Amino acid sequence: MAPPFLVLDNVTAGYGQGWALRNLSFSVVAGEMVGVLGPNGSGKSTLLRAITRMLPELVGRILLDGRPVQRYSRRELARLLAVVPQETAISFDFSVEEIVAMGREPHLSRSPLAPLIKGGTVGDRRVVAEALERVGLSGLRRRSVHELSGGERQRVLLARALAQQPQMLLLDEPSSHLDINHKVELFDLLSQLNHERGLSVLVVSHDVNLTVEYVSRVLLLDDGRLVRDGSPAEVLTKSTLEAVYRTRVEILDSPWSGAPQVWPIPHQHAPSPLPGKEGCHRSPLPGGEG
Repeated sequence: MAPPFLVLDNVTAGYGQGWALRNLSFSVVAGEMVGVLGPNGSGKSTLLRAITRMLPELVGRILLDGRPVQRYSRRELARLLAVVPQETAISFDFSVEEIVAMGREPHLSRSPLAPLIKGGTVGDRRVVAEALERVGLSGLRRRSVHELSGGERQRVLLARALAQQPQMLLLDEPSSHLDINHKVELFDLLSQLNHERGLSVLVVSHDVNLTVEYVSRVLLLDDGRLVRDGSPAEVLTKSTLEAVYRTRVEILDSPWSGAPQVWPIPHQHAPSPLPGKEGCHRSPLPGGEG
């Protein structure tokens, strides 16, 4: 088995007003594609910020390629990790190509960024062109990023991350602004990069049913804690999901892959309300503490 590329060892972290993550321990093997699921406020996005050293308070250890993340410079970290955020405010009127070219910055020596945005080396231009082609934006490369739809901007951010040529991609709800076709294309691309290049992928998503068609492993978070870690079939059980999401669900097998598919049951059709639903209290997880 390949060695762990990312290791979290008893990590507790927050923003200075209480802990948002509590005692998280898990590892991601090099070349693994892992989904991070959980309800709103469960700590999914905070987890990515902890890995990338964006939180003011953190206890425990986070290792990347065998070294504590604190020992990497920002540029060294960006050569290993690329992040695709939910949204990024872009104040200046950059073109799509210029935004994607910014992904090459960690690979510069002491050269200023401006020449890279204007063209860069032959190698840089090739990497940028390939990233644009991968996400289907070659035809929009000269377009102002402010003229794009939300889904197109999301693909620009993915292309910028690919231009970094990282060893691991961290994605925070990358399909949230995409239509059905582009959601599938996105996950197809992530799976392709994972299999062809051995790129490690950690993807936070609310698209449960689509995510589990592609990932081999699921981390399920609730209230800042890791409550389940395993294959989609091991994690996405009726009792576990009802306890975590506090709503009735039914689990069916995908007709083409056999992966578990989660169907929320409308309250008017649910056989009975969950205990404590009225007050939004947490139900204990089956087989353990919540």
